[in-house]
Amino acid sequence: MDVHSLLLLLLCAAAASPTASSEAPSTGVNAMLIIIVIAMAVITGFAVVLMIVKFGHPDDKNVAKFPKIVTFLGLWLAFASVLIIPYDVANSRGQGGGLDVSLLWMILYITLAIICFGLIPYAFFFYESDPDPNRDKSKCCGSQAGSALGYATAFMVIIILVLVILFAAFNEAEVPVKQITQIVKPGQRLISVAALNNGTAVLPKACPETECLTKDFIWTINISFPVCVMATLALLGWFFFTFFVGVGLVALPVDLINEFRTRPKSISTKTWIEEKRDLAKRAGKLIEIGQGFQKALESTDASRKERKKLSKTLRQFEQNYYFLKKDYKYLEISHRYKGGNTLWYVFKLFLGIIGIAVSLTWIVHICLFILPSTPVHPFLNNYFTALEFPGFPLFGVCAFGTWSYYLMWACIKGNFKLGVRFLFWKIYPMEINNTMMNSFLFNTFIVLLCSVPTVQFCARAFPVYARYTDVNMLFGTQVQYMKGVSIFWEYNVFVIAMVVVSGLTGLFLFLKPNDEAARIEFEIAKTVDDY
Repeated sequence: MDVHSLLLLLLCAAAASPTASSEAPSTGVNAMLIIIVIAMAVITGFAVVLMIVKFGHPDDKNVAKFPKIVTFLGLWLAFASVLIIPYDVANSRGQGGGLDVSLLWMILYITLAIICFGLIPYAFFFYESDPDPNRDKSKCCGSQAGSALGYATAFMVIIILVLVILFAAFNEAEVPVKQITQIVKPGQRLISVAALNNGTAVLPKACPETECLTKDFIWTINISFPVCVMATLALLGWFFFTFFVGVGLVALPVDLINEFRTRPKSISTKTWIEEKRDLAKRAGKLIEIGQGFQKALESTDASRKERKKLSKTLRQFEQNYYFLKKDYKYLEISHRYKGGNTLWYVFKLFLGIIGIAVSLTWIVHICLFILPSTPVHPFLNNYFTALEFPGFPLFGVCAFGTWSYYLMWACIKGNFKLGVRFLFWKIYPMEINNTMMNSFLFNTFIVLLCSVPTVQFCARAFPVYARYTDVNMLFGTQVQYMKGVSIFWEYNVFVIAMVVVSGLTGLFLFLKPNDEAARIEFEIAKTVDDY
């Protein structure tokens, strides 16, 4: 099972998430809602465990238990946060049992902040710090745990100070409001004028302009500290979300199709022998590199610059070793198993085609509904609403879950893609059977941050579906119009950048769809020359 399979399992969990129907509100909690929530949580947790096992390095198999727990908790929380939106919708329409979802969002993001800025740094420093037998463990920071706690505490104190400063400077939101006043004559019926059209207030037909007065003004409201934390997480997450989703929207379906196109195919014994000889040459080059490493490690007079270069080359060596094993497995499947299970690769082709459709609809929805100051067409909003049949909201659930979870899927794909293809980003790469726990923790930190703008983006993209929800009030009002950061949302800075990144990614993958093999050979040859 590869990364696409694992993320597909998460996508299935999203399709089972709860939502609301257009029926009259009820007062109790739907029993099916509870069952779906529990099933969703179990499926998501199972998929996260599979991801940790599949990508984990063999050296961490029976060790680093605490970092694995933190990684599991962080990834599970990131995916689960996206699934609260449908429950928020259900609760706003009287089908969620009357739970204070606003408080739930606050608890969620405070917990997310503690994991991001507390647990993950501690687990990261704990994993990175090697136990020194000569260290005085009687001191406060003498042990491995004490040293990690010291660094993590310092990091968290800095973050808290930054949040307090931001809250003191930007603790208000300036919300633009359209005030509509109806002129009522004696004996005339009062007409409701609280109408919304794609988030913009309009006058209903029953209230002409001669009987209703409109006035635009700025409503200044105070925001709470948890909302400030949410805004800070959202702002940080958007910088990663913009690039990762921009890349993932294109790379995810393209790579799925390429996996079908480059799938193992049955080869003759003669071709198998020739290909095996080429792999033997690559293995010989890697052996030369390993011998060079051994000599360098035995040298005690190496300078700091040389050791830094050696560390970088060692990472390249491990990566090339991983690709060599991958190519050997590919060759064996092609010869011994006649190309393997063809249906599995046909399924990936099917997912790739579906992914292209979903990615294109996201881009079209952004261009029609989000970027224009006045939305051209509701597009996906109408689609989701039309699928909510009275008493049978399953189709609407599946559609919303698919599109929202697809963003997280694309975000993770973009994270993996940038970590492998653009090494100058200095992001810890995620590789199957070759990912150390420090890389897991780092990428968990990134995914957690990206989960916040994912929720914000979904609430902004589907205001008709998410109408009257607490998340729409939090992100669509307080966070969006918060002083100091509102300019990013007002001028769609991140959204425009995301569309541009998607276009550049599509152009790059079109010009260089198969640059991996040439890059590997170049890196191996260059590394051999250095030694």
